[in-house]
Amino acid sequence: MNILLIEDDEVLVDGLTHTLAHSGYRVSSAISGKYAEQLLQMQDFDVIILDLGLPDIDGLALLRKLRHQKLSVPIMILTARDDMNDRIEGIEQGADDYMSKPFELRELEVRLNALIRRCYGG
Repeated sequence: MNILLIEDDEVLVDGLTHTLAHSGYRVSSAISGKYAEQLLQMQDFDVIILDLGLPDIDGLALLRKLRHQKLSVPIMILTARDDMNDRIEGIEQGADDYMSKPFELRELEVRLNALIRRCYGG
């Protein structure tokens, strides 16, 4: 499974890439919304993990744009925004799941597996 990790915290990107690769995922990362859009034009991904606090575009705006383009890949928001209204808005804008930072790696993996099961079977 190919994952696109859209996250500007390079330490978190390194840790998640290592952990998810160890679990059998192929991870590509983008530290900006613009670069993420370029990657999405060049290859297909099975799941997107999206931070909302990107340096060049708000993650919710990027989410809306991707859904407006009819991108149907499952998207999990992973963000420091943990207010109930933020979670509701994220799901309403098209996210398939929403996790707040800090988070447990095991829970992230379980939720990713659940997204994959729901969307791709198995």
